[in-house]
Amino acid sequence: MRIGASPPRYKHEALWEIKEYIDHNAFDDYYKVGLVRNPWDWLVSYYHYYQDLDIKHEGIMVGGIMRYGSAIDDALINQIHDTKKLSFSDFLSRIEENLATTAEFSSHRDNPQTPQYAYFLDDDGKIRADFIGKYENLDALWVTICKRIGIEDPQQLSRENASVHNNYREYYRDRDIEKVAKMYRKDIELFGYSF
Repeated sequence: MRIGASPPRYKHEALWEIKEYIDHNAFDDYYKVGLVRNPWDWLVSYYHYYQDLDIKHEGIMVGGIMRYGSAIDDALINQIHDTKKLSFSDFLSRIEENLATTAEFSSHRDNPQTPQYAYFLDDDGKIRADFIGKYENLDALWVTICKRIGIEDPQQLSRENASVHNNYREYYRDRDIEKVAKMYRKDIELFGYSF
């Protein structure tokens, strides 16, 4: 088992992307870990991320590169402002449209709402993560993962990019529940999620 890797080129890389710049012979030796999140909860969090985003001050990831201030073009600023005006239901419809035009093997750069299982696919389309845990159990998983790689007394994780919102169930109407169930069917089945 190897620990460590080359630094990621951008946040949220899929295994098939990481494999492109890690020695292919070493790739299988690495302990590959990932986390998934309840799709209904994840999308509420994503919605609030866009609602709260101040891209001029906080920056935004564009094509895998963080951009700030004047490096963000007006078209993207307008797109973010348009997204901020959407109701939650309309936000889900926009995601549905994006997913309909995005390949399964898409990158987070191309579609940030790519189904989560796709991050764990190797270039041959098979899930290659050694361990996939649930975000809902993050603190306990962190201890388990650290022990697996030889860290006996891990520091507590800090929370970054945490949005503040009500319970995710309060955001959904019946048709929205079904829409997410269709869009993220494979995540729901593979990782045992329900509304």
